[in-house]
Amino acid sequence: MRRVLVIIGSMLALLFVSQNLDSVEISLVVGRPVEAPLALILSLTFLGGFIAGIAAILGGRRRRSRSGDEGEEDETGE
Repeated sequence: MRRVLVIIGSMLALLFVSQNLDSVEISLVVGRPVEAPLALILSLTFLGGFIAGIAAILGGRRRRSRSGDEGEEDETGE
């Protein structure tokens, strides 16, 4: 079953790339505009969002675990 999902995912990725091969120009905050394939720009944007989302989830867990520990001490009076 896992192999089938990998094959389907690979086929979808190839279809995505083949449909987005046009070069686009992106103006960054600093420096000159950069020209790159649209598929690359979209993939990097998705990856950056994914990493930011994971970081936000992990950061929220750390805050909750720290505040949860302090809250338990306050309730017991210690």
